[in-house]
Amino acid sequence: MPAKARGTTAASAKVFVRHYVDTVNYAMATGDTESLRRLGTPSCSTCAAIQGRIEEVYGAGGKLSGKGWTVITTSHVPLPGKTVLIGVGISI
Repeated sequence: MPAKARGTTAASAKVFVRHYVDTVNYAMATGDTESLRRLGTPSCSTCAAIQGRIEEVYGAGGKLSGKGWTVITTSHVPLPGKTVLIGVGISI
């Protein structure tokens, strides 16, 4: 993970989002979901669904193709407290 993604600021979260999308793209291209698994948390059902679908396709002998996901925009959505919410525009 990039050093700039290790933090609790909006800037760190934006870097993390781009890294996460790069990791999803790698997993989709190769079927290797280990790095993707390490980025998610057990409570993230969306993370599990993405990873699970990739594993399902490759496990059945299939392959995913295409350009992958591209982050178009990221924006910080202010919330009270220490929670950081990032809005992300993705092209697929």
